[in-house]
Parts: sequence; structure tokens; C-alpha cells
Amino acid sequence: MLTMVEGALSHHANPHVVVQLLDALVMAQRRRNAKSPDPRVDDLLDRALLAYSDTHTISDLASIIRRRAVGDEIRLQHANEVEVKAYLNDADKATSALIVRAHLNDAASKARQLGLPDLEAIAVSRLQSAPPVEWKSIQTELKVPNSYIRDFLRPYRRADTWIAALGFWFNSDSPSGGHENNMSTARNVLKQSVVSRLATTIVFGRNDLPKRVISGDDEALQHELVRVETIGIRIHGIMLADALDLIKIRFGIPPLGEIEECLIAAGGHPAFCRTLAKSLHLYWVGEFEAAVHLSVPKVEAAARALLLELNEPMYRVAVGDGTGVFPGLGVLLEPLLENDFDPDWERFFRAFLLNEGENIRNLAAHGFLDEVSRETAALTLRACALLVLITSTGPAARDRALVKAALANPTAIPPRSWWQRTVSAVRAARRELLR
Repeated sequence: MLTMVEGALSHHANPHVVVQLLDALVMAQRRRNAKSPDPRVDDLLDRALLAYSDTHTISDLASIIRRRAVGDEIRLQHANEVEVKAYLNDADKATSALIVRAHLNDAASKARQLGLPDLEAIAVSRLQSAPPVEWKSIQTELKVPNSYIRDFLRPYRRADTWIAALGFWFNSDSPSGGHENNMSTARNVLKQSVVSRLATTIVFGRNDLPKRVISGDDEALQHELVRVETIGIRIHGIMLADALDLIKIRFGIPPLGEIEECLIAAGGHPAFCRTLAKSLHLYWVGEFEAAVHLSVPKVEAAARALLLELNEPMYRVAVGDGTGVFPGLGVLLEPLLENDFDPDWERFFRAFLLNEGENIRNLAAHGFLDEVSRETAALTLRACALLVLITSTGPAARDRALVKAALANPTAIPPRSWWQRTVSAVRAARRELLR
């Protein structure tokens, strides 16, 4: 076998043959009762690593060396560097900006995995300054029946007051639609799609930087599910924005103080309700970006407040020199689901706010939302309103069963005590008297 490998390397034979023979030699010498390692195998591995330029071949050979040279840091370092540099060389040879970025992303990922910070820094720097990608959009027409839009807007046309109209808005269903139906649609699409089975899907983020590679059937299904949900979210975003605009057209912009009183009277946490009222007011005056930046943090804050009412253990205590913190929204959604939170709404939060979907939460937090559409603002307000309106004034204000009932049916108006109803009636009478 050694002679065969030597001959193959001398004649630049098919690299697949060389890799298989070297792999067999290494495996044979790892068995019990095997002879002492033959140094010629190491020499041939080193020669083969430098004899071929194909990245796949180099990767296979480097993997064999890593198995063979355990403890030999110099040989391991050399093999790792050659493998990462192969990806960098592929980027040099590529002409398409998209392919260049894919190779540089592979190089940076492999360098981090193998513990090569210098090469990782080189790959990341080149990735950040890579040529811009000329994206091409595939446009498809999606016809929404006029009757569907008319039915959605009918309550807002017939409402007698802006309070009644806003109540209908707060009672609207999850913009992403039913989770079970979306999952069924995603499965059917994947079954009929040949491209999804043959092609590698790479998700890119802002600045044309790769975010992740979709691999495996489960990830492909989740990716398709988010795509289906996003279509529903965008359609409902238009209708939610239309409904808010219709309220403004019919009744004018409600005074901020009255919006606050209306929301607080529903029983929600006063601080959260004031923020939601300001966000709604900002939307109606056309400050969409300000409305999003003000309301997005309160989604997470309201989720945390609800879990504190349930006394769910979620706080990450300080260990050593660390700092105790609460987890982010993505983690908070899991215990909410365990406490009967409506799965349709949980999927809306993930597809709209978190990293697996449109990622509005992180984009707003890190300053990437330069232009905010009225649809995005309306969707953000809807997410904020859903949780804010089922919070309460304190962690001991309600029993566990009532909180879980509110999570299971978050669009229903939670029952109010007699004194809450009395306070609301007095406030309403005072407003009328002042008018």
C-alpha cells in the first residue's frame, strides 16, 4: 500500500485513491497488536497534503493527519493551516461575489473551529470587505381576495369610537396564521421541491454577510416554515396598518392621555401600558421608527413579567466573576409555551422578532433599522400589545391559573375585578364632565 501511494503521488493520480489508501494505512496501524507506526506514512501524508489543490481533498487529508498526529502540535498546526488556506485560495479564484463570500465564510468558520485566530481574523477582514453581491429578486404575485380585506376592516368602519375600534385591533389573530396549517404547508412545499434537496441554502444577513448554512431535513423544514409564516406576517402587516390608519381617518389621533387611561383601565401593568400608548401615538403621527424602537424592548419585558408572576425559574445567577442576568426573548418563549402560551403567537414572535426570522428585535437593538415601514411598525405594536395587555400591576396580583388562562387565550380581555370596573367608570365620567 505504501508503494501504491508513492506511485500515485509521483504520477499525480486521482486524489481519491491516495486519500483512501492513506486512510487505510492509518486505520491499520491503530489496531491492536499492530506494528509500530511507520514514519513513511507521515511522510506520505505530508507530501499528499501539499500535492493537491482541491479543497475537499486537502480537508480529507488534514482530517487523517489530525487522527494520526495526536500530540504532535507542529504537524497538527501545519495541517490545520493548510486546510484553512485552501478555503482562502478558493476565494481568490472565485469570480462571483456570492461564491467569494461563501468561501471566506467557510475559511473563518474552519479557522475558529481549529483554533487559528490569526487566520480567522484574516478571513473575517476579507469577508467584511468582499465585493458587494448583486442580488436578484424573484417576484411572484399573490392575490389576496378583496372580500378578505373587507371582512378584516369591517369592524373598524362600523365602530362608534376609537376605543371600540382599537379593541377590535387588539383582538385580531396572530399575523403569522395557524401554526399547524403553516407546518403542513411547509412540509408539502419541501416534498415537491427538487431544488431544496439538491442545493445548499445559505442565509445571508445585513451587509451581505452569511448568517448560517441550512443543513439537514429538520433545519430545511424550519427554514421553509419561517418563509411561509413571513408571507402571512407581511400580508397581515398591511391590514393591521390599514386598520390603524382607518382609526386615524375616522376619529383623528386620540389624545395620548386618553390612550394611556384606556389601556391602564384594562388591567395591564401601568408602565407597560404607558409605553404602548406612546408607541401607538408615535405611529399615528408618522414616527414609525420611534414607535418600533420604543415598543420592541417591552415585548421582552412583558414576557419576563408574566413569567415572574408564574414564578418560573429563569434568572441566571452570577457564577464567580460573572453577572446575574435574565435570558433573552428566545429563551423566555420556551417556559411561556410550557405554561400554555398560544403556539400561534409564539411562532409569530419567533418569525418576526427573532434571529430565525426577520430578526426585528436585534436589528432595532443594534441600529440596523434605517427605514421602518408602517407595516413593520404595526406588526411590532401588535406584538407589544399582545403581552402588555395580559400583564398585571405586580408579581402577586393574580393566581397562577389566571395567568395561564391569559397566556392560552391572549386576545381575550382578561376579567377585571369590581374595583377596576368602578375606577374605569369614574374615569369615563370625569372625561365626559371635563368635555
